[in-house]
Amino acid sequence: MSQMKQFESVISGMAGKYRTWDIFRDFSEISALSLSQAFNRQEEREQRYLSIAEKYTENELKAIAELLAITVNALEEKPQDFLGECYQSLELSNKHSGQFFTPYHLCQMMAQMVAQPEAIHALEVGQYKMVNEPACGAGANIIALFDHYRKHQVNANRRVFVVAQDIDSMCAHMCYVQLTLLDIPAQVIIGNTL
Repeated sequence: MSQMKQFESVISGMAGKYRTWDIFRDFSEISALSLSQAFNRQEEREQRYLSIAEKYTENELKAIAELLAITVNALEEKPQDFLGECYQSLELSNKHSGQFFTPYHLCQMMAQMVAQPEAIHALEVGQYKMVNEPACGAGANIIALFDHYRKHQVNANRRVFVVAQDIDSMCAHMCYVQLTLLDIPAQVIIGNTL
């Protein structure tokens, strides 16, 4: 069974008691909170985690942890917009507000068209390139960019820093989770870029 099918199966197993959208939202935020605590522990984040977790049973929390494990496995297999694709597959996007996730193969094509690996090679020691993604979604464009650099033997994880932003907190959480798991240095901001 593919990782996406596994992910959907775990969510389906919880969907009788909760809405799919709520499960995905809580999974995304709990995962982002857990990962961020490893880098910068804050009591406020811990309290937010506990406030979300308290509505779930122990087995349901294990299922949410399984969703993160599936995500880790999918991203270890290959760089991709795994959570964005799951989000779309579960039909959770808000088409009424114009929310659309760019298909990953188009993100890869755009990275090939605009990213110049030689520009990263030309950076002096201690210099880095800043990338801004003002409507990051789950991070597909960023992931494709770093994958493009990797394919050209550029260690962008040490030479490029990303500032990603999205008005939708669930998207920002998905982006943070994926970028963290892929070791992409970034600051992910929840807010309106405009």
